[in-house]
Amino acid sequence: MFRSKTLVVLVIIIAAITPSFSNESKEVKIGRENAEQFEKEAKLVEDPDIVERVNRIGVKLAQVAKAHEVPAEYGSSDLSDFDYRFKVIDNQDINAFSLPGGFIYVYRGLIDFVKSDDELAGVLGHEIAHASHHHMMFLMRKQSKMDSVVALIALTAALSKMNGRDLTNILYGAQFVRTARLTGYGQTAEFDADSTGVIYAHKAGYDPRGILQFLEQLTDYQQKRGEVRNLGIFQTHPPSVERSTRVAQQLADLGVQVDKRQAADLAAAEISLTTVNGRNLSTVSLAGRKVCTVADDNGVSSYQRAQKTRAAINELLREGLSPFELRDNPSTMQLSGRKRVILQITSADSAAIGLPPTTLLARAAEAVRYALWSDWVKTSAMTSDEQ
Repeated sequence: MFRSKTLVVLVIIIAAITPSFSNESKEVKIGRENAEQFEKEAKLVEDPDIVERVNRIGVKLAQVAKAHEVPAEYGSSDLSDFDYRFKVIDNQDINAFSLPGGFIYVYRGLIDFVKSDDELAGVLGHEIAHASHHHMMFLMRKQSKMDSVVALIALTAALSKMNGRDLTNILYGAQFVRTARLTGYGQTAEFDADSTGVIYAHKAGYDPRGILQFLEQLTDYQQKRGEVRNLGIFQTHPPSVERSTRVAQQLADLGVQVDKRQAADLAAAEISLTTVNGRNLSTVSLAGRKVCTVADDNGVSSYQRAQKTRAAINELLREGLSPFELRDNPSTMQLSGRKRVILQITSADSAAIGLPPTTLLARAAEAVRYALWSDWVKTSAMTSDEQ
């Protein structure tokens, strides 16, 4: 009984296998039908400012995609004159996706998450690349071929009068191999969409580093929420940190300079104005903590001293200063790293703030050391994920 039912099921599977799609109108039809079905359930954003922003950026990128052929690492680079459509889903997920034929959807959460039009252009360029390189259609053809293999394996097993348990194991094994293969196809498609999106953004006049900045922020966000997981063969998207590494290399190959610290949203020293006892003084902050507030001293203004301290901190950060290399010396009242002075606490600073010089030095060292440890933890986590 089990064997006869299995044969019927297998015949249905083989008969239902998706045919190869090569006709562009068929591709657009599939995309439109799925888009119509999706929009019956989804709530779309109607805010004119948001809709205009997404369409303005999307149209510029789409024009590039339709005019410039970019070699495909996955799928096909054949140019298609798709009528790209861009819509925003009223959902706070940080996500976006595309359907065959140029139907692009961006979630409201992603719009709120990106920090610039350049980042949004990077994401939209990525989604446009999925459509322009026909990734979904290519994947459907691969899936169709593999479904045929799975069905034939199961049919052969059934005809050989294999018992029910062994037949079930064979089916599970065939599906397991299928999943592993298709997962590999999906990851290659993501890499191809990243690299192609970089080129689209660059040619459309946007900063191609936008997608890198987005991926770095996404990695940080995922790590903070504990969402970076090793899903093995069932992971259809490669880790963001792996994608950002590849994009950074591509940008370097294009001659685009990349500040990895800025892209990764790591700490950078900043200057702000602080009023102390009626006097306007400059304060240097790092990673949300105050490093120092400095006064005018020996003909050098508070702002000039703050500029020097900020430059010294940021230079050492770019060089990869570790927490163990930071030194605070109460005898000289200097904070230093790698034998270079970062900050000199003076009697003028003490008088202006109303605290002992040793206290000011200790607070400065603590603030910088905190930022270094924070960066070390973040970069170590990223390095661990890459391995």
